[in-house]
Amino acid sequence: MDESPIRPEPHPAALLELGIGILIALAAGYLAVQMPTLVVEGGIRETQEFLRLSPVFFPRLSFGLTSLISLILVFRILKSFPGRRALRFSGDARQYIRVLVMSLLVVIYCLLLPFLGYGFATLLAIAATTYFLGTRSWLPLVAFSIVTPVVTRFIFERLLAISLPLSSYDPLAAFEQDVMRFLARVLLSA
Repeated sequence: MDESPIRPEPHPAALLELGIGILIALAAGYLAVQMPTLVVEGGIRETQEFLRLSPVFFPRLSFGLTSLISLILVFRILKSFPGRRALRFSGDARQYIRVLVMSLLVVIYCLLLPFLGYGFATLLAIAATTYFLGTRSWLPLVAFSIVTPVVTRFIFERLLAISLPLSSYDPLAAFEQDVMRFLARVLLSA
């Protein structure tokens, strides 16, 4: 008896996911290739003598991985389509609200980054995303939202010598730098 495997019906947002996956794969791939022209120089000068990674390395790596993961998602979605019927766009907008809200959060984060700098913009973005995705316990939400940008900035600036954007508002920028100096004194002076 020859049974053909039954393919599951794709969910209603499959076509939207396919389009977004292709868009992200192309945009991230373009940014990965163009990164040397977008980031000419940067990092902390004092540590560039012994550190061989350029400021281009991590953005290029992250955009390259994002492009690769998006391409994998696109192929998985295409593989799950049972036929042409699956390529119809569903008219019910409620199905796409979560995707649109997450996209809006990313756009707002990008707009806040030049004004608030990496630390505060990332804190707000992580808090909003974590809350939106379902975390309602305030202690883990606040702790995760604060610790993530602090640890990330410390690793990139103090260990890898790659600078992250500071706020254009001087008191916020000074506060972030003071926190990094304090952590460097405590953690690196051992």
